[in-house]
Amino acid sequence: MEWLRNWSWRLTMLALPWQTRLMFSDASIYVTWFLMILSIGLAFQAHRAAPSNKHRYGTWIGVTVFALILASVFTIFPAGTWQWWVQVLLLGFFVWSLIISKVDAREFLVWSVIAIIPHVLLAVQQGVTQEVIGSKWLGISPQLPETRGVAVVDVNGIRHLRAYGGLPYPNILGGWLAFGFPAAIWLAVTAKHRQKNIIWSCVAALFIVALILSHSRSAWLAIVLIIVLLGYHLYKTQSFYRLKIPAILSVIALVFALTWQWPMLTTRVTGEGRLEARSITERVSGIEAGIAAFKNHPLFGIGHNAFIGVDNQGPIPHQIPLLILAETGLIGISGIVLLLVFVFRAIPFDKRRFLLIATPIVMIALLDHYLWSYWSGQVLASFCVIWYALEGQDIDKVLKS
Repeated sequence: MEWLRNWSWRLTMLALPWQTRLMFSDASIYVTWFLMILSIGLAFQAHRAAPSNKHRYGTWIGVTVFALILASVFTIFPAGTWQWWVQVLLLGFFVWSLIISKVDAREFLVWSVIAIIPHVLLAVQQGVTQEVIGSKWLGISPQLPETRGVAVVDVNGIRHLRAYGGLPYPNILGGWLAFGFPAAIWLAVTAKHRQKNIIWSCVAALFIVALILSHSRSAWLAIVLIIVLLGYHLYKTQSFYRLKIPAILSVIALVFALTWQWPMLTTRVTGEGRLEARSITERVSGIEAGIAAFKNHPLFGIGHNAFIGVDNQGPIPHQIPLLILAETGLIGISGIVLLLVFVFRAIPFDKRRFLLIATPIVMIALLDHYLWSYWSGQVLASFCVIWYALEGQDIDKVLKS
């Protein structure tokens, strides 16, 4: 059973970024849930069998049931609220299963990066061919730049497709790369052999190309902050030499991608053009809709996914703090704050690792909503939590050197 438990979480991680699901009228069942349940069950069984791990779970189960009942009562979109809770609870138990299984942080990062690589390759293909090839088995919808509603960059009337990878939207791909790029860099700088250092450096360089192709401005900002923090730390600890190979390859990849995408990049950065102006208008409207929803339901909010599932709520707020306030109200915000306090008390605090992982989360949370509202975004957020919570000797040596 040990080999099955070890491989179940690895296979689950490889499958999690994909969107294969069974669709119903107001809900979905993702195929990866079955792998998650298997991995969680095996970890729970091994945890209970250990003599030193006899714990009572009645309190946690009671809190979970109470939260589900409360969420189903005070919502204007019950199906969406239940969908959100099932997703978050499954991810919460999956995070817990890896922690109690004492998975090494480096091993986790290796499989995380491997899970992202197929989406990076798809992003490059989409940038070259200007087409997202659909696949019902992988949960990918076909996309062409000429189709209305597809994410594009309009340059002088010519629509250029933004890369999706295998994810629902280019910004979500950008968020995954904002996680994957520093993960690949860490794997490179902590590699014990030069050959592995070069391999992970090449992967990081490929991630940079895909990041540019996503045209996600929030992910760009997150990456810039991560590079500044990482470079400053390695400079202060006189270990900047560790970044030599990944830095050289990443700069080469960046120059190539910038040259390739320059007209589209200038449009995204300056915000000029009809589509960019509409994007800004939608974000402003989302702020207004979020404030209005909170005023109408200040205590318990309108419920999870209500902006997506109920037409008359207006556009969804792109700022996660405002979205949480609108969907859960003051009661929900208070509960989330308490939950975060308990989580950080339970996990040993590491300032450097926290800054490295929290930086992209905070930046993206202030500019986009998918970490809270989309399954693929919630999976990404859980990966960040796992990276912070797990222990890894090689990574910690670099962080604390």
